Amino acid sequence: MLKKFGVVLAPGTRSTFERLVEQHTPSTSLIHGVIGILLKSWRHIDRQVRETDHALQRIARASDVCRRLMTVPGVSATTAVAFAAAVDNPDRFGRVTDIGPYLGLTPRKYQSGEVDHFLFFDIPSE
Repeated sequence: MLKKFGVVLAPGTRSTFERLVEQHTPSTSLIHGVIGILLKSWRHIDRQVRETDHALQRIARASDVCRRLMTVPGVSATTAVAFAAAVDNPDRFGRVTDIGPYLGLTPRKYQSGEVDHFLFFDIPSE
């Protein structure tokens, strides 16, 4: 919103961002009020995101599966919990290669003689 008034902010995180917004907001009361409302909303959302991250970390620490998944480089608590929740019961899958297509990450390929095509994956029954 500030860009419309020629204000381009330097990169910053949390308190730095808030301080920059407050310093560079035009003094017009209407604009100042709108920016104030947006900042208040941004603070609330930021707090909710931090609380969600902490909750996911607690869940991941309590799960053996999630802790094992997080030993893979680049796998955070969020990814580990999401993957564990999506797969739920790994015994539903006949092969580990069936999990990618089930999640929509990779198609499953069928090749036989002259036939060579990708299949959409059906949800396995329990």
